[in-house]
Amino acid sequence: MGRFLDVTSNKWYYNEIVEASNIILEDGDPLILGIPYNVFEEGKPYIYQEFKATAGQKDFTLDKAIKPTNDNPLFVYINGVQTVYKEISTEGGKTKVTLYSGAPANAIVAFASYGVPKLDEFGRPTQTSSESIRYPNKRLKGYENYYYNPFYRDKREYVSVFGKYLKRANITQEEWDADPNRRQEVLRKHISYHDDVYFIAPDGILHVPYNLNGVTCKVTYLTNEGYIKVNTEEVTPVTDTVLFYNRVFPDAYITRAEAFVLVDRLRRTFYSRFSDTKASTHILDVEIEAYDWQRAVSIPGRYDVGKNDMEVYLNGKKQKVGVDYEEYDGYTIIFKNYLKEGDIVRIKREKTKSNHLADVGIYTKYYRVDKGTYILVNGTVGNEDPRKDSWWAPHILALEQEMLSDGELMVNGMPVKGITLHEGIKAVPVNSMKHPVQEGEGGEVWFMPNTFMTRAHAVTILNRFRKLMMERFL
Repeated sequence: MGRFLDVTSNKWYYNEIVEASNIILEDGDPLILGIPYNVFEEGKPYIYQEFKATAGQKDFTLDKAIKPTNDNPLFVYINGVQTVYKEISTEGGKTKVTLYSGAPANAIVAFASYGVPKLDEFGRPTQTSSESIRYPNKRLKGYENYYYNPFYRDKREYVSVFGKYLKRANITQEEWDADPNRRQEVLRKHISYHDDVYFIAPDGILHVPYNLNGVTCKVTYLTNEGYIKVNTEEVTPVTDTVLFYNRVFPDAYITRAEAFVLVDRLRRTFYSRFSDTKASTHILDVEIEAYDWQRAVSIPGRYDVGKNDMEVYLNGKKQKVGVDYEEYDGYTIIFKNYLKEGDIVRIKREKTKSNHLADVGIYTKYYRVDKGTYILVNGTVGNEDPRKDSWWAPHILALEQEMLSDGELMVNGMPVKGITLHEGIKAVPVNSMKHPVQEGEGGEVWFMPNTFMTRAHAVTILNRFRKLMMERFL
């Protein structure tokens, strides 16, 4: 089985998606990731449940009701060896499975079904509120004296599943204890979507990836009981709600935000691999050491002349635009007086709003004219609580600094009209594809992150990106 359940070798896109999923970009993630989901069609849930059998046991009752079909089979394993069941029946929200022959005493009998995700009208999966999602966990028996030292080489800590060893996440004591209410965020940062990473917290609780919910893990760990003791036990980490990342959903529509974020991730990787210059982001804080008689200073990335969205310091003293220096061409500033060798020019900028795209940096709404409903869109950046920041807006603020030689911006917007206010928030009417109903001059230019793309849109973006990279690196 490959990384994605819905990408099989008989599909025309198989080779491309498999290759893309094996390419690691500069941010450490693959070029192509699965879309998270955890809501399934009725009668076709995800199931993984283990039992320790008694001698000759044939009947097992699963906690969920399932009706196996060709596209959603139920698999049965006895000590890791696949077998088949004789019959199956559902009652009271549970499923009774009967095997042809009884299992040996203490055998691990596992039942697995990948389920069928529930999709929306655009072929995209859904998920429950992130507040209810937790990584599977289990407290170890020796938790009171749990001991971990990465430099202790005499005896080591191991966690294995299905005979495969997992890697320990590098979470420091300081990071773990910084805010007890945000420990799931720490785990999401380090475990993320990976299926081979674990962490044992200082309080002796084992945390494993989402895909190991309900799966027996063999754990070898140390305790300090006046001496260093090696302990081995089998545990089953569980939690009520997890996320799944094992599907691409190749037939789903892609949004403008998803497309441009992918382009920005590629852009940053190209800068890292083919240039000594770092790719521009929405945050700039750089120090440049001057030489004698220098006046012109190049700015990493591009800025908008006249918007006054940069802070410039000379040897720690803030400079005034139009008095101490002039903004020149979007890439350079010119000091009024000559600099001396060793002078330090510091340039700072943190963009939280776009100068070109009215919906980047604020909350907006879409009004679905076909359904009569409003959709809230978060485009904010720089919130006091980073968890409230938009996932896509920082990428757009960074990518819009790129301009082709013909003056065309890498990020384009849509001229929208018919903008109204709904509960104090700007709202634009959209159709079923979340495309603006009214377009044209005289309105505002919006990025429209949730608008679904046509093939023409995708080709235009890719070709523009191709030209930009050729100009930068050839």
